[in-house]
Amino acid sequence: MTVRRAEPPTNAARIVDEHRALAGLLRELSQANDAPSIATAAGALNGLLCEHLPHEESPDGLRAAVLRASPHLYDRLDSILAEHLALLKGVANLRDLAGSGANLEGLKAAAEDVIANLRDHEARESQLLSAALWEDMGGEG
Repeated sequence: MTVRRAEPPTNAARIVDEHRALAGLLRELSQANDAPSIATAAGALNGLLCEHLPHEESPDGLRAAVLRASPHLYDRLDSILAEHLALLKGVANLRDLAGSGANLEGLKAAAEDVIANLRDHEARESQLLSAALWEDMGGEG
């Protein structure tokens, strides 16, 4: 029996590091209690996402990791990747809202929405990668 071994994508370590940084920025945003803190955290989050999302979408990003092991998961992956622009717009809108003098309660609610959307996205992305890895190791889908 031949065991197939998938090599990780070349930028896999960078993507993992960016996910760790993303989790830290989401914690920072969740703890922000005033407009300047929310604006700073949203600005940092926007900057990270502008770097990170192209890494995931690149030929050696998530597609390589998932499609090599589980090509039947492509539609789920494509759906997740299609959310990236909306997530980026949501963070940019929050950053702009925080700098516009919006009321703090509305700003905190908008921050909570951004946090929830990004955490949900990351959770579904992680589930997809776990499923692909499981199948690559010989598990059943």
